[in-house]
Formats: sequence, C-alpha cells, structure tokens
Amino acid sequence: MKLIAYVLLMIIVLTGCSTDKEQEIQPLDASYSEQKAVLAPTEEDMPAALLDINKLVQSIRGLPDQAGGVEELLGKPLKTEQGEWTLYGSGAKTPFIRHYYEHAVGTVSVMYIDGNIAHINVEFVEPLHDSGDEMKALELIGIVKDDFLKKIAEESNYTRFILRDFYYADVIHGKPDKPAFILGIKVVTDETYE
Repeated sequence: MKLIAYVLLMIIVLTGCSTDKEQEIQPLDASYSEQKAVLAPTEEDMPAALLDINKLVQSIRGLPDQAGGVEELLGKPLKTEQGEWTLYGSGAKTPFIRHYYEHAVGTVSVMYIDGNIAHINVEFVEPLHDSGDEMKALELIGIVKDDFLKKIAEESNYTRFILRDFYYADVIHGKPDKPAFILGIKVVTDETYE
C-alpha cells in the first residue's frame, strides 16, 4: 500500500516538474505488478508474517497425528526423509521423520520425533539483506518481540534467541559466499530435541 502511495506521489511531482506542455500525461492504470517491477521492494514493505509458526504449532498441539495437522495447513510434503536422532541429555538414539514443504516464505522442513514437532527449519526463497536486525526475519515466520526472552549467542553464521513458547530459534546468516544475508531460521521446540 505504501508502495502505491509513493509511486502516485512520485508521478504527481514529476509531471508537475515537466516543462514540455505538449507531452501527454500517462494514465495511472498501471497494474501493481508493473509498479513492483519498477521499484524493488524494501524490507519495510515485506509482510509481517508469511508463515505463522506460533499458530501452526498451537493448532496441532495435543493432536495424536501432528504430521497430519501440519499437512492440513501446509499441504502435502514434497519430500520425506527418515533417520536417527541423538536426544540431548540422555544420548539415546530415536527415529525421526522430516517432511519438506514449499511455502510462500520458502522451503519449510518439519522434523518429527515420536510424532511431535522437534524442529522447524525455514529457508527463505530470497535471502534477506542483513541489516543487523534479525527481528524482521523472525517476524516473517510469525515470531514477534513478545515471544523473546533473550538473545543468548551471536556466532559468525547464526544468532540464537531463547523463546517463550519454543526452546530457541537460530537466525542463520550467510556463509562466506553471502556474508551480508539472512538465509533462514531454525526453531527447536524442546531442549530434548536440541
């Protein structure tokens, strides 16, 4: 909406500055997609939440088949993999299933252990330009400031936050080939699944 207002304001200002009286003023019926092609969106223009992880987890909490609940919200998985995970603390090995989904925000993978969501990974379609504000990336997946307890680690390739409803979230920064970008987010639901 802001983008359209800025484009209209720019057109009005530029047509008022024109010295060529014979030039015909172009009608303002350009579609939003044409305007979007002219002006690249900024991070401020990005929607607040493309995927609401809080809503996703709350809606399936307590369901015996959490994978089925996720499928209702995200659709059929594109790919599934199985493996063995070592549980934190006990060191016990347990089987896991990971489903991959395509979403507007990017590729979403959900890992299940004993039928419960253990990890949610989001790899953004387009890496976000890292302006040092991980909050914007987290807001894209529905994690807002009220969900944070504290920032606990800041490494070269990720920043870790302790969350109110989950164990932690890592904002994954670009590797050496893309150091100024945020590539995705990893959410761990419980300390056991770390």
